[in-house]
Amino acid sequence: MIHSVNYANILQYSPRGASDNSKKSKNVVGAIKGGRIGGYTNRISELISEHQGDLANFLNKDITLIPIPRSSPIRESDLWPALEIAKMLASLNVGNVSTCLFRTKAIRKSSLYFTAEERPSIAEQYDSMGVKDFVPTENITLIDDILTSGRTSIAAASRVAEKFPNATIRMLALIRTMSFTEIDTIQKVEIGTITYYPASGKCYRVP
Repeated sequence: MIHSVNYANILQYSPRGASDNSKKSKNVVGAIKGGRIGGYTNRISELISEHQGDLANFLNKDITLIPIPRSSPIRESDLWPALEIAKMLASLNVGNVSTCLFRTKAIRKSSLYFTAEERPSIAEQYDSMGVKDFVPTENITLIDDILTSGRTSIAAASRVAEKFPNATIRMLALIRTMSFTEIDTIQKVEIGTITYYPASGKCYRVP
């Protein structure tokens, strides 16, 4: 496994918050997971432009955008939120999409479990992924809809790094989870790092 991966997010939400913004953020998550990203495209484009300096390494015309797969192998008719986000970003000319990362077998959906201990481990995530051959650019940004602790991100980045060891790999989640706090705004561009600790098998996200 790789030791760490740098990440960025554009929005945030509070799954347990009771404030107006926390409640609204849950509706945004529902819309994104339901594939209804079109209504947010203009504002996301504005946020990317406003934070161009911070996001330049994650999103630019020379980046390969690789959507992180869902928890089970994707059928042609399935909704794939991360792919919809990647396609939206490509339409803004901040990357080119490659669907080279895939699930080789189904695992449990993390969103169905309340605690981190119940969710699939990094090793389970890693063992359920594969990478198809393609010619990447020098810089790769993994794309996901929701970032919680970062287990899936570390596993996905490790798989891609194994296939393309000379590439620089970063991760961008449209939405970052703020599990134990209220939020005062949904629109929040943040840059951070997810670090993996082999001794415990856990990873931690800062911030």
